[in-house]
Amino acid sequence: MSFDCPVITSFTSSLPEVGGGACLYFNPKNPKELTEKMIELSENRKLRSDLIKKGRGRTGLFSWKKCAEETLNLLKNYGTS
Repeated sequence: MSFDCPVITSFTSSLPEVGGGACLYFNPKNPKELTEKMIELSENRKLRSDLIKKGRGRTGLFSWKKCAEETLNLLKNYGTS
């Protein structure tokens, strides 16, 4: 996403939480479904464009700086309780 690429990922683990509505999802136990998503993405210019645009917004939610700030705040608050 951070390189303006549309993303196809499985719907397992925390990937849907991270990707939100900015990804195409597939069942990792169904390789045919992944193939279908890849074909869909390659043939649908509007879908690619929409996912890239949504991905730009999504990547703004995650950064190492934000992670460090939130971790520091957590540690500071933990020490005071």
